[in-house]
Amino acid sequence: MLMIGKHTRLMAAVCWVVLLSVQNRNPILYQGGDDMLRMVLFWYIWLPVHKAPNGAMYKVTGWAVTALLLQSLCPLFFSGLYKGTLEWWSEGTAFYYALQLDQLTRHPGLWLRDYPAITIVLTRLVYLAELLVLPVFLMSFLKEGLRTAVFITMAMFSVGIATFFMIGLFPLCIFACSVLFIPTSLWQKIVPLPADIVYRKEQGMAIAWTKQFILLFAMVLVLWWNLADVGGSRLKFPPALRTPMYALRLNQSWGMFAPTVFKEDGWLVLAAKLKNGETMDLNNDNMLLDFSKPAYVLNRFKNDRWRKYTEQVFASGNQTLRLHLANYLIYTYNNAHSDNEQIEQLAIYYMLERTQRIGKRAEIEKVLLYETAVKQ
Repeated sequence: MLMIGKHTRLMAAVCWVVLLSVQNRNPILYQGGDDMLRMVLFWYIWLPVHKAPNGAMYKVTGWAVTALLLQSLCPLFFSGLYKGTLEWWSEGTAFYYALQLDQLTRHPGLWLRDYPAITIVLTRLVYLAELLVLPVFLMSFLKEGLRTAVFITMAMFSVGIATFFMIGLFPLCIFACSVLFIPTSLWQKIVPLPADIVYRKEQGMAIAWTKQFILLFAMVLVLWWNLADVGGSRLKFPPALRTPMYALRLNQSWGMFAPTVFKEDGWLVLAAKLKNGETMDLNNDNMLLDFSKPAYVLNRFKNDRWRKYTEQVFASGNQTLRLHLANYLIYTYNNAHSDNEQIEQLAIYYMLERTQRIGKRAEIEKVLLYETAVKQ
């Protein structure tokens, strides 16, 4: 119903509630793209975006539009504020270090990281773009054409991330939001619009003013939250308002590769010893056990959610999480194989890779996370 423009506010609210339920049930798989999708749906609830009768065209104004546009820029601008200047400007090494994270980096990124001089230039360009995108948008109220620059920046940013990294929904959400910044003058060149566009108005003065007050209050809270979340910020978010922010899931954080880039990543080796004496890696198509680094680490993950789960299995130090993973692996494997090929023992290793300075080989350490024997 939402996609075809029927009862859009109600359907957006339903989608938002369902999304909250899914995200609250799977917090360990949570990423920035989930924040963005949830927040876009929240602001979407307040927009009258249903299809106009008789093909009429209308403009939508108000705090809901402003809030949605500002929210779309939050991931870039506040990520830029959160970043440290050493890696992101003085040295310009942040992008190089990010490309060393094999569990995130796609084939184009593996190629690009062999050219540090290019990554230094790209690092500084990204840093400047993130810091300037919000001021340029605010200036676009004086000159509409500047919104085209915002659209191009966001579109290139999202395409770049999707090209070099596997980071879930985040680049898709940013690209979708970039379309919001295409100015009317450019739309008229792409799709001719009628000259008699009218402004969409809310019915009922009391309802309209109440809605605008709620939206303004929510927008101020979101901006306040983001400003207080920046590292080193002297601005503090009121503790009394944190509970409603978390309850409505308006909380968000945009510390992507910030303030510095992680220098550690890795992959799982799931060493399974079978009854027939064979030892294999369940994370490598059940091939014979091999602890050497894969040619392409991303092949060890079914999708980005599994990659995030693997990251949590190591980083959280949660033995219960590791226990559940071991039980799941043993159960699914043994149910699909004969008695002689059943798993007797399972050990979960994390091959921890530490990124070194440019030009130095990374160090790899084998870390035993969990070990169990199957009860006969």
